[in-house]
Amino acid sequence: MKILIVEDEELKRITLEDDLKDAGYQTAAFASPVSALRVLSQESFDVAITDLRMPEIDGLEFMARAKELRPQMEIILITAYGTVDTAMKALSLGAYDYVTKPFSTEELLPALNRIRAKRAASSQEQVSPAARYGCCQMVGASRAMLEVFHQIDECLASDSTVLLTGETGTGKDIAACIIHHNSRRSKGPFVKVSCATLSKEIIESELFGHEKGAFTSASREKIGRFEYADKGTIFLDEIDDTTTELQVKLLRAIEEQVFERVGSSTPIKVDVRVIAATKVNLREQAEKGLFRKDLFYRLNVMPIYIPPLRERKDDIPLLLEHFLKNPDGTSSRIRIDPIAMDILNSYSWPGNVRELRNLVERLKNTKGEGVVTLFDLPEEIRLVSLASAEKGDSTFHDAMNRVERKLLLEAMRACGGNKSRAARALGLRLSTFRDKLAKHNLQELTF
Repeated sequence: MKILIVEDEELKRITLEDDLKDAGYQTAAFASPVSALRVLSQESFDVAITDLRMPEIDGLEFMARAKELRPQMEIILITAYGTVDTAMKALSLGAYDYVTKPFSTEELLPALNRIRAKRAASSQEQVSPAARYGCCQMVGASRAMLEVFHQIDECLASDSTVLLTGETGTGKDIAACIIHHNSRRSKGPFVKVSCATLSKEIIESELFGHEKGAFTSASREKIGRFEYADKGTIFLDEIDDTTTELQVKLLRAIEEQVFERVGSSTPIKVDVRVIAATKVNLREQAEKGLFRKDLFYRLNVMPIYIPPLRERKDDIPLLLEHFLKNPDGTSSRIRIDPIAMDILNSYSWPGNVRELRNLVERLKNTKGEGVVTLFDLPEEIRLVSLASAEKGDSTFHDAMNRVERKLLLEAMRACGGNKSRAARALGLRLSTFRDKLAKHNLQELTF
């Protein structure tokens, strides 16, 4: 990835260029923004990192001119504490991110990694399975999701049974939709059944149908879901919620493609592909005798594991961009502030992609447009993320220290430098807040 650096202070420019080269990036550095623009008119770059206050023209004007020359290039601004408001304005005008002085190169790397992931997904768009799946779309460019796409592709030319595993909210229903609508059965019906929502008394009738008079309330003949799915696909979601008695009949229906309606002895032959999904470890359930082993093995012909969002956090920026799009496919006027993005990246997402999608819907309703800051995020997400930082987890410690520093800066900016108000905004005692300012050498900060 090619990076353009525009910084009039020589030491900072040389240090940043050397560090980014060591990190594997191609760089070109300029002291003059005008000289950088001349180069941009002839050569493309993926990212421009520019100081906000420079001679000749400032960072905002440089950004505007650079975007005219290279609309797809991302801009990261370098700003002093007192110009954070200007940086926020720049975000609303299309800047990708900003960092505040003094900063280390490590603080830039997360933003650069997000840009690289976004561009990788864009470059794969024409060949990625996700781009060929039509109306059923799973978004992701992480290694984990590329493996999911590969496994889905393997299912498309087959009629074999598929078992989708993964936590609630990971997108198992979307994967089932993709498999059906991109297989040779796409012109046939796609019938969804949520086994968890159907009571034990009616699920057999729902799946296989019943004859008139088969039981007290059976006032007429009923066609079951398996019949409706003939020549197509049936998706049995949360199949672990079925009873042992029903599992026997499901096994026969899957293996022999034959069943009887409730109250009838006449066999009905169908041609149905079965896709099942479960949020639990079905193998362990089978070993414990809580699920029939023979049915498990019959379902597990082509297993696909859909990873939770915490195992594919590189996809969060892509998912946000996808969910933020307007109904007509155009880009939303909502942008995520870097501090808020750090919080979202550090959150564990127990509700997975569904939780992220619901958050975006909430932001669309409450924010409408503009820059989303940490104060726009639900309190539970902010508190959980901060709690993770306080635990000093070795995996997140450095990143969360950076988040904490930005939180302090944002709170001070929002409260006009009033430390008491800023402490209350973050839910901290004033003494604790002052200690944290001292920890990050921000105690003399003024706005």
